[in-house]
Order: sequence, then structure tokens, then C-alpha cells
Amino acid sequence: MVSCSLCGHLNPPSRQSCEQCHIRLNQADMPLAPRPTIGTNARVRAVIATGTTIFAVAVFALLFNLFTGGSEEDGEAPEETAAVQETTTTTAPPPIPTTQGVLSVECSPEGLGAIYSCDNLINGKTGEWQIRWTDITPGTQVTISLVFEQPITIRRLEWVNVSDEDRFYQNFRVRTMEAGSDSGVAIPLNLVDRLGSQIIDLAVMRTNQLTLTITTVYDAEVRNGTVYKELAVEGINVIGYPAAPLSSETTTTAVS
Repeated sequence: MVSCSLCGHLNPPSRQSCEQCHIRLNQADMPLAPRPTIGTNARVRAVIATGTTIFAVAVFALLFNLFTGGSEEDGEAPEETAAVQETTTTTAPPPIPTTQGVLSVECSPEGLGAIYSCDNLINGKTGEWQIRWTDITPGTQVTISLVFEQPITIRRLEWVNVSDEDRFYQNFRVRTMEAGSDSGVAIPLNLVDRLGSQIIDLAVMRTNQLTLTITTVYDAEVRNGTVYKELAVEGINVIGYPAAPLSSETTTTAVS
């Protein structure tokens, strides 16, 4: 039996309230309702909102980089690469000098007949050009004029003397001369007194012809009791390459 704390009435154990005064018999603490979670829910929502914002900013930055080609440093790399490519593509190897074809040759004096004519000097022909040097009066110009198949740039001149040693010294030999071209500038040239061929450096940028004016000679010498009155030359080779076309010769095609 359970005694009521207020009126003292005895009540069966199964009773929750007094039969007499109806107050609650069990005075133990009532179970407490859980505390509201309003504050906790607000913090969670704030964290979720912050995380969502950060994620959205990261996605936007990634998309921006993809569509704009990356950062400023990344954008500079293609420009540098393009500059390097432009430099390498505009550099071309220089042409290789070769023997150039001569269209025609004229000499003054012409030469001692058909056997020793001026035409023997060019394009690998055999024979010699000979003139009577002792007949040349002071002030008379002795010239060799070469006309080329096309405008050329000259780099060197191959001068071919008589190859036979006795005949080489028995004749007069060219010592100095002047090279004239379309530019009108005379370039002095010095030759070594030796038989056979020799290479002479000669820089002429662009010309259709080359005129060689003989100015002095090596004297003829007595060999085996013989000396000649002639000046003798076996050949002339011009070494260079075709000249680049002038701007007026370049055809311009309009681009639509």
C-alpha cells in the first residue's frame, strides 16, 4: 500500500494518484523534455552554407581558367614560343658559291688570231688568250669584259695562267688589274706570279657583267734561250651565285 503524503490515505501500489485527495502519489522527478536544438541546427546550417559557398567559388575559378586559357604566366608562354619560332624560320643558310656561266666575253685587244682568241678564256675551253704586250702603248687600256647569263653575286675569281713552266715565264703575266661591275666601283686586284690557277677574293653584290682592266704585268724572262713578247692567259672562272631578285622584280599577289 502507498500512503498519500498529503492526507495519509492508503492506496494500492498500482495507483498513480490518491483515491482520497487525488494528488500524485509518485513525487519522483518527471522526465525532462529534451532541450530545444534550435542553436545547434543554426550552426550546422551556417557551416553547410559556408562550405557550399567555398565549393561554388572553386568551381567558378576552375571554369574561368579553362575558358580564358589559364593564368597570366601561362598566357605568356605561347607568345614567347611564337617569337622563338619566328626567329628560327626567318634565318636561311647562305647560298653556296659555284662557278657561274658566262654568256659572252670581249677582249681589247681581241687576241692573236683564232688560235689565241678571247673566247678561249671562258666556260672551260682549251687554249689561251694571247696579245702582243710589247705593242701596247702607254695609256692604252687592256680589258676583258664578261657578260653573265643572269645577274649574279660574285665571291671569288679563279685566274688560270699558263700551266707549262717554261712558257709561263717566257711570256708576260698579269700582275695587277681592276675589277669593274654594274656598281661603277673599280676594285684593285693583285695576282701572284705562279703558273696554273689561283683564287682571288672578290666581293660584288649584284651585277650583269664584270670588266677586268689589266694595269701592270710581270716581265717575260729568258728560259732555255727563249723569251716571248706576248701576254698569255688560259682561263677565267667567276665563282658566286644568282643574285636575289630586286623588289621591283617581285610579283605581288593580292590576298582577298
